[in-house]
Amino acid sequence: MAYDSRHKLLTVHGQLWSALPQPEEWTFGIRFQESTAGVTQTMADACDAAVRTWWNDTTNGPFVDSFHNLSHVKLAPIGTDGKYPPGEIAYESTHTLLAGKGITSAVSPWPGQCALAVSFLTSKPGARGRASKGRIYLPPLRLAVGSTGHLGAPTTVVQGIVNLLAALNAISTMGQAAVFSKVGVGDHYPIQNVRAGQVVDTIRRRRRQLAENYTAYVPVPGV
Repeated sequence: MAYDSRHKLLTVHGQLWSALPQPEEWTFGIRFQESTAGVTQTMADACDAAVRTWWNDTTNGPFVDSFHNLSHVKLAPIGTDGKYPPGEIAYESTHTLLAGKGITSAVSPWPGQCALAVSFLTSKPGARGRASKGRIYLPPLRLAVGSTGHLGAPTTVVQGIVNLLAALNAISTMGQAAVFSKVGVGDHYPIQNVRAGQVVDTIRRRRRQLAENYTAYVPVPGV
């Protein structure tokens, strides 16, 4: 299996429960079909600026609690084999921690292993099969879950991701955000639409990073 073309991979990184001695980590990635080969520090810094604008947007931002933060982005060149092409390297933005901005005091923060899945629909005709859809998982948000177990329609969060993709696509020589598949001979198509559901997902790998603290055993009377 291989990708059908080389491309760029942008990963966004941060910490959950940043007050802990060893915070959990969160990350998500978006791939870009290349208009010009290679990546640069300037390009990575431009991606970082776009991500931080999205992170700080309290109208259409991710509504991430201030317990969590954004740390940096990484922009990597990816060959058809899924590895860095020979002689090329990835670039990271400066590691300045930025706390979440979407605070709603009346709503309790989600557990660290909870996430909203944001789905991508590509321009592939028929919207089925390889590279037709993709998704990312956001860090825990601070949005209310109703009595039915559903969120209110997360339209502002979706609009925030749309704004982020537009800003990233506009970066010089960045290329266009796309979904890539390496099944068979590989395939890829540009991201055309964004949506999110109303059921909160669970990311087990995030839960494994959080150390458990138990209460003391309480004896059962008469046993």
